[in-house]
This record gives sequence, structure tokens and C-alpha cells, in this order.
Amino acid sequence: PLGALIISDRLLEEVRKESTLLFHGFTYSGHPACCAAALKNIEIIKRDKILEHVRSISPYFIEELKKLIKIPIVGDVRGKGLMAGIECVINKESKDPLILDKAIGARIDEESLKLGLIIRPIYHICVLSPALIIQKNQIDELIQKLKISITNAMNQVEAEGLWSQSNNE
Repeated sequence: PLGALIISDRLLEEVRKESTLLFHGFTYSGHPACCAAALKNIEIIKRDKILEHVRSISPYFIEELKKLIKIPIVGDVRGKGLMAGIECVINKESKDPLILDKAIGARIDEESLKLGLIIRPIYHICVLSPALIIQKNQIDELIQKLKISITNAMNQVEAEGLWSQSNNE
């Protein structure tokens, strides 16, 4: 376990108004073995030019994800680098989110797992953050699986009368 904290001066001043101490971290944070592992990771990231790869491949990742906006239940696709979120909505114009009781994120997650794709469902948003070394063919596979998963989950909520494509016509 290794932890770090970065805080702006403005926020630090707010904390200082309340206390002279800033409690953060855990007793196991900063363990020497973890620090050694972190340093080795930084070395590998630099040596293998992983950040350069992320900068070159992430526009393709975001561009391909944005194609999912064609799915009637998808209201927004946003991201930065290799982190992105796909938001499911009741209506594309109003951008009203599909609320918790429809469990759309969990449904998409379940469908994704069937295809071997791991996402992070947060209510009505599917969060993605693939490996930093992902390649274009893997992005294509990810997008295809995600498209199938979202479509299957959309068909489920529509069949149950919880959502309708007519909301977007």
C-alpha cells in the first residue's frame, strides 16, 4: 500500500482554519517495499514511453466511444485520456438520467461481464479506464462489447416498461 496527497494552497488554508493538523493517510502508507515498487513503476513508465502511448492512442479511444451516442439510451459520452464515462438517460434532449431504481449501470455491467469486459457502473454512468498499454484493435473490441452490453441492457429496461425509445423520437 502506498498513498499520497496533493492539495492546493487554497484548500489547505481552509483546512487550517479548522485545525492545525491535517489527518490523512494510514499507518501502512509509504511502506518501503511499496515505495520501491512505485519507483520501479515510474522507471518502466518512462522507459517504455507509456505516457507518450496514452497521448497518441487516447484521441482514438474517445473518438470511438463517442460513436456510442447513436444508441438511443446513451445521452453523453465524455472522457479525458483513457478515462471515460458513458451516461444513460431517459431522454437525450432533457438529459434526465435513468434513475437508480432502473439499475441501468448494473445491468450494463452484468452484460459486459458476460462478454469478458469489466466496467465500473456508477448508477446511470459506465466508467471505463482501460490499461495504459491498450492497442487500437483492443479498443475496437472494447467498443463492440460495450455497444452490445448497452443495447442488451436497454432492451431489458424497455421490455420491462421502465424506458422507451419513444422518449427520444
